[in-house]
This record gives sequence, C-alpha cells and structure tokens, in this order.
Amino acid sequence: MSNKRQQQIALALVQFYRQPIAKVSLELFLTIGLVVFLGAFAIQPTLATMSKLVQEIEEKKEVDVKLGQKIASLSSAQTEYASLARQRDMLDEALPTYPDVVIDLKKIEKIASLNSILITNLSLSEFPPEFNQNNPKMNLSSAKRQSLPVVLSIQGDYISIRSFVESLRSSRRSIEVKSVVFSLKKNRGKESLTASITLDIPYFGVEK
Repeated sequence: MSNKRQQQIALALVQFYRQPIAKVSLELFLTIGLVVFLGAFAIQPTLATMSKLVQEIEEKKEVDVKLGQKIASLSSAQTEYASLARQRDMLDEALPTYPDVVIDLKKIEKIASLNSILITNLSLSEFPPEFNQNNPKMNLSSAKRQSLPVVLSIQGDYISIRSFVESLRSSRRSIEVKSVVFSLKKNRGKESLTASITLDIPYFGVEK
C-alpha cells in the first residue's frame, strides 16, 4: 500500500473519531468492558458471599425455631411437674420409700388422742432394718413393698373406737386395719369396752 493510501485512511479515521457517534460508541464499549470486568472479578464474589449469608440466616432461623419449640416443651414439662408435685408428696407420705417407725407410731397416737381413745398397749412383732442410703444393698432398686405389723390394745366407748378405726383407714399415711376384736373388762366393778386391733403399715424396704 502506498504512502498516499495510508495517509488517506488515517485522515478518514481521524475524521470518524471526531464525530460524536464515534465517541459514544467508544465510551459504550469501555463501559461494557468495565461492567464485564466488575461482574467477573468484583460483583460475582460479592453475590456469592451474599448467597452464603442468606443461607446461614435461613439455617439460623430454623435452629431458632427448634430451640423455641424445645423451650416451650421444657416450660410445659416444668409446669406439669409443678402441678404434680403435691400429688407426689402425698404419695410419699402414704407409702414412704423407707420405714420411719417413730413417725408412724406418733401418727397413730395422735389419731387415738383426737378420737378420745386410750392406748393401753402397743407391740411390734418385728422391727424393720434401718434404711441407709449409703448401703448398696439397701436402695430403691432392690426395695419391695413390705409392711410393719402393729398390735394395739385400746380402751374407749364403741363410737370412739369405731371413729378411731375409720380415721386410721382414711389417714393420708396408708394404714391397713387387719382385724378388730372387742372385749369387755371390769375395772373396780365397772365394765369398760376394750379392743385389740392388728395393723399393717406398708413401706418400701429390703427383704431380710
């Protein structure tokens, strides 16, 4: 190509780029190139990070919902446990997990006093072994329902004796009345009504 031809092409290009449409096309080209560059090297990592953050937020929301359900379940269980606490205490009083002979006999004496009954004799055919929580042979896993036999000799009128027996049966401490045998005794020429009562007081203990 001759020098004259090259000069003509260069002159034509200069004139073309001096026109506004050429400048706009060049700026548009540069803008598109910048967008592509940002999309490839800047925006894409940002979008990936945002996507990861959105996923973590959704996972944390799911964990939060599960924790809320567990807290609600624990709260409901605690409320139910509190409502049953009184019944549990009553059950422990009715059938204790270890024998307490002194307390049981004091309760019988109190019931007798409230019903104007005189206890003239009280006997135990056996005495339960002392409960020791530190003794591996005496724990609740090996304990079974047992009973403490008690024989009472009492004195009073028929109504009082009957009320005494009914009070024993309705006591919060479980007491089983096995038998009641009445008899008349003379004292200084006067007859008095007496009764021999056999009781079983249940408890949990280890068999001998």
